[in-house]
Amino acid sequence: MMMIEIKKSFFDNDLIEELSTLAIKSYKSNKLRTNFSSWKDGIVQYSTAVLIYDITRDHEIYKKLAEKFDTEDYNFTFQYWTQGSYIPWHDDGYAAETGTVYLNKKWNLDWGGLFMWIDNEKIYAENPEYNKLIFLYDNINKHSTTSVNRPLYSSSGQIMRTTLQFFSEKQKK
Repeated sequence: MMMIEIKKSFFDNDLIEELSTLAIKSYKSNKLRTNFSSWKDGIVQYSTAVLIYDITRDHEIYKKLAEKFDTEDYNFTFQYWTQGSYIPWHDDGYAAETGTVYLNKKWNLDWGGLFMWIDNEKIYAENPEYNKLIFLYDNINKHSTTSVNRPLYSSSGQIMRTTLQFFSEKQKK
């Protein structure tokens, strides 16, 4: 059975604001890779680009995140989900722990990007709400995201589904 924890308002106000600001800044860097170059074909399928920024272990924010999660085993990334991007059903078989924190201050259910998982043959979904943590551990089984339907730009400026992702092959004690 998959273990999942969902926590709203996970980070304190200062840390979530720092992460959100850094995510916007990192999106404009020249250090992005994509799901096309780093994910297996079975995970990419028909998705459009997911842009990925790796948070290196020497970065100050990595140190703050490692302290918050009480581990230095996590690999942290910012991920930027373009219109039409999604992840099909998969199980993260290599990871002992994985999680997502949503960084969008504004998001609407009609824009997609919901996190879904299967438990006892029922499908559940979570809206990508600002500062919400979804944490998976133990027997991580089938989960996915719905397609993002939100255009990159609107009259209110740039809005893209943006997340902090983390993975570890080791489970914390």
